[in-house]
Amino acid sequence: MEDGMADDLRERFAAYAHEAWSGWMRHMFRLNANPAMTCLIVPKDISARWYRLMHTPYAQLTEKEKASDRVEADRMIAIVDATHIELEKEVAKLRRALQRRDKRIQELEGCQFYKKGECRA
Repeated sequence: MEDGMADDLRERFAAYAHEAWSGWMRHMFRLNANPAMTCLIVPKDISARWYRLMHTPYAQLTEKEKASDRVEADRMIAIVDATHIELEKEVAKLRRALQRRDKRIQELEGCQFYKKGECRA
């Protein structure tokens, strides 16, 4: 993958990671807003930071704040890369099978009895 495309993919995955985290945090804050569910205790400074971050789009985060989302993006890219390698292996197997088939077809077409339907595979 070209560097520009890889960087773009990484940023897209990082933005997704941030959105996923933000959604989870909004859910946790909603649960904590319920008086019957007071088991989530977060120090005030951390709570304020998380609240700000979960309402900030990825593109508006600082480079330092984007770092953890990029780590998640790198993990996703590793999964995509591993999957790509496995798919390439499967494609190579299919190509070899097609080549064997094509070779056998050529052999059959070269059989003097092929046109009469007497040549067997």
